[in-house]
Amino acid sequence: MTLRHDMRAWTALTITLGIAPLALLLATSTRCVAQIAVGTARPLTLDDALARLSRRHPADRVAQAQLALAEARQGEALSQRRNLLIPSAQLSVQTLRTLQNQYTEIAKRAGIVPDPSGAADPIASVFSAANTHVAQFAMSIRPFDGGAAHARVQAADALVAAASSSIELTRSALALQTVQHFHDAQLAQRLVEVADSSVAQAERTVALVRVAFEAGRVAELEYLRAQAALSALRPAALDARRRHGAALAALRPLIGLERDASLELSATLEDDAARRATTLAASSAPTPPTARVAVRLASERLRAAEAGVRDAERRFLPTLDVQFTHQRFAYPARSAQWQGPWFPQTSVAAVLTLPLDLTGRMVSELRVARATAAAEHAAEAEAQLAADLEERDLALALESARLQWLAVTTSGSAASRARVIAETRYEAGRGSWLELQDARNAERSALAERARAARDLLLVDARHVRLATLPITSSPE
Repeated sequence: MTLRHDMRAWTALTITLGIAPLALLLATSTRCVAQIAVGTARPLTLDDALARLSRRHPADRVAQAQLALAEARQGEALSQRRNLLIPSAQLSVQTLRTLQNQYTEIAKRAGIVPDPSGAADPIASVFSAANTHVAQFAMSIRPFDGGAAHARVQAADALVAAASSSIELTRSALALQTVQHFHDAQLAQRLVEVADSSVAQAERTVALVRVAFEAGRVAELEYLRAQAALSALRPAALDARRRHGAALAALRPLIGLERDASLELSATLEDDAARRATTLAASSAPTPPTARVAVRLASERLRAAEAGVRDAERRFLPTLDVQFTHQRFAYPARSAQWQGPWFPQTSVAAVLTLPLDLTGRMVSELRVARATAAAEHAAEAEAQLAADLEERDLALALESARLQWLAVTTSGSAASRARVIAETRYEAGRGSWLELQDARNAERSALAERARAARDLLLVDARHVRLATLPITSSPE
């Protein structure tokens, strides 16, 4: 019995010692997983949203497709220009079976008996051959085309540059759209907090007034007013939550999240606005029109249109083609016979072609090209003027947003202080319910205006910072 008892005790001790490290390891792993979960659940900042900006957005994919198309056309234009220096070559093999030969028929009618072997008249055997095999190697080069190929390459290069600028404009616009939706969601989140705080204050007031009404210290009218004020605040709180959900729904596809993915934003809207308002003077350098990508895009389109004019003009000039052809012919008795004999033939030709525009098509194309160039030239001038006006307007809007932010910050602090005083007076019995209600309404409006001013300041500042790479939104009047 003693030995058995000792064995059981030793087994229990062994199991306990074996399980203890495993339990410690599992506890440590659980804490690590919890820490990782907390780390990944941190609120999303604006920098995180911009870093997650999706390249799968339809607008970005369209811009990339346009760049790929421009590059393909550039390669086509380069291959046409290479033909001015590098000949194009072609190798072909052809077999021909003559079902009815006119030369054989002529010989029969003339009473001439054809010789299938061709020993008597080899030339006649060629014309009367039923089977013909042709192996051909041909090369051609166009050493002179009037400069049309070079003009097409210049136009293609300009279109590739324009497509690259278009991608830059598209991605910058998507980044600004992300910033806008992010700050809109932050504003909606702040308005939800203000609405919830107002509802909580109204509920607390209703509770205090009910106690006072039941004790006979206030009239029933004041209790009914408090209930009506609470009922009026609940729809506003629900509407604020709806706007917050809509703002988050607009932000999710831009940063590559699913439609129903959970998303929490950092609540730093007003702190970011306060910090940015102190540094605007140092970062408000003007952006000249020549530094705008949109103006550069207009210049590249003008360059492509001018190259199109040169291409249309060069088409009226003659072209020179040099062709080299080497052929080998065989006239076997059977079509499946390829052993020969083979007879060579080599030729060189120089072809000078002068286009004759009898239908007026080339003249029409030239007129279209010149009209397009004139339109692009006007568009470039308009883009420069609009860029200058937009920069001036944005500078004024930025200063106005900064002053508006400073004004509502001061008024918001005063409204919060007035609400605290009104609550203290009401709870002490020295203030009326109407005074308290007015103070709370003023604070709620001041907090909402402060959040909106912070959003407006950050949006105008974001547009000012990215102005060089953004599309032009204003046009001269």
